[in-house]
Amino acid sequence: SKWLCSKFIEKCNGSKRMVPNWCFHISRAATVVPSLTTSLFAFFVHCSIKPTQQADLLKRTGMNPASPPGCRLWDGRNPEHIKQAAAALRSGLPVAFPTETVYGLGAIAQDDDAVARVFAAKGRPSDNPLIVHVADGEAGLRRVSLNGQPPEIALRLARRFWPGPLSICVLANPAAVGARARAGLDTVAIRVPDHPVALAL
Repeated sequence: SKWLCSKFIEKCNGSKRMVPNWCFHISRAATVVPSLTTSLFAFFVHCSIKPTQQADLLKRTGMNPASPPGCRLWDGRNPEHIKQAAAALRSGLPVAFPTETVYGLGAIAQDDDAVARVFAAKGRPSDNPLIVHVADGEAGLRRVSLNGQPPEIALRLARRFWPGPLSICVLANPAAVGARARAGLDTVAIRVPDHPVALAL
């Protein structure tokens, strides 16, 4: 995979700068790892290239300009695309999206079937809980907390460090966060990402 990435970077005119403006969904977990095209395409969306270079790049790399089987690519700078990605989430599909730290594969936290697709796609052990991302800070923290009452220290941390790469662990409201996302635990980790695409989504 290291060789493939280095060769693909060469095809990107040597650019290694990340531009986290893209999100995409994977409708079938089976296409995530076994498909070479999907793996390259997932790497491609991280590359810093202009949209006008897209067709030429795909032609030179031998990739079909259409999305790989089972994938759909959206531009996170386009509000209409954000709506389409949000609709995919609501329909139970996993969506990959950027945060200020990493690209994540997400689903609606209350939807156990959708969350199961995330675990399957990532090959993630079922006893490894997911982090819940919200856009509305303190209100989101109250929503996912048991009885809507997070500890005062959690509220103080949220006010001080959100949005940002701090996850706060609280007793979970099972109506807001499904058992699969929590891996059966009675707690949940929550954060507000500091990235415009993640927040919009």
